[in-house]
Amino acid sequence: MLGRVDESHIIRCIEYWDVERKRLPTFDHCAVLVAEEITARFLNVISLFNGAIPMMALQLNALQLDDKIILDFVRVLDEVTPGGVEEEELSEREPTDRSYWEQKGSELSLALADECLGVLKEFDSSLALTYNKYYIGLRQGNRANNFAVFKARKKFLRVEVRVKDLEAAREELKTADIEVIGIDKRWGAVRFMINEGEVPAHKEALKSVFLKAYKESME
Repeated sequence: MLGRVDESHIIRCIEYWDVERKRLPTFDHCAVLVAEEITARFLNVISLFNGAIPMMALQLNALQLDDKIILDFVRVLDEVTPGGVEEEELSEREPTDRSYWEQKGSELSLALADECLGVLKEFDSSLALTYNKYYIGLRQGNRANNFAVFKARKKFLRVEVRVKDLEAAREELKTADIEVIGIDKRWGAVRFMINEGEVPAHKEALKSVFLKAYKESME
C-alpha cells in the first residue's frame, strides 16, 4: 500500500494468504506485506504473527536518479517457517507410516523421495527414510539424522536441506534448474521442489548439496 502500513493492510494481507492456501492447498504460501513505511509498532505486531503465519514485510522506497525512478525494496521482516525444532521433536514422537504419506502426498512424490534416498545411499548405505507426522526424515543406523527432510505433495516433493552456506547451496541448485522455494535462515535450511524426472536429470547437483549437509551433520 501507499504510505504507512495500518491495521486493515495487515488484515487484508492475512486474508489473501488464507484464500490462496485454501485455493491451492498442495503449495506452501507466504503472506508478503509491502508498504512505503512500516513502523516499529506494526513491525512488532507482524512479528507476533510470524511463526504461526508465514509472513514477510518489505518496505518500498522510490528513488529519483536523473530522469528515472528506481524502486528499492528492503526486507524488514523475513519469513519464519512455523514449527522448526519444536515441530521436529513433536513429529518424532508421532511416527506414521508410508501409507499415511501416500494419502497426504502421492505415490509419485514418495517415489521421488525413494530416488533421493538412492542418491543419499551412494555415500552412506545406512541411511533410511523415517515417516513422521510432519515430514519424512532420515535415520542413520539406529539414530535420527535429519540433515535433509522431505514433505510429499500431490505432484511434487518438497525438500529441506540444512547447510551452513545457504546462498551457495541455493545458487548451486538454481544453476542446475532446480526450483528453489527459499531459504530459512532461522533453521539454516534451503528449500526446493523436485518434480518427476528431475532426480536423475540433476543427480550431481543434488548429490553435492546432500553430501555437504551430510558432512556438516557429522561435525
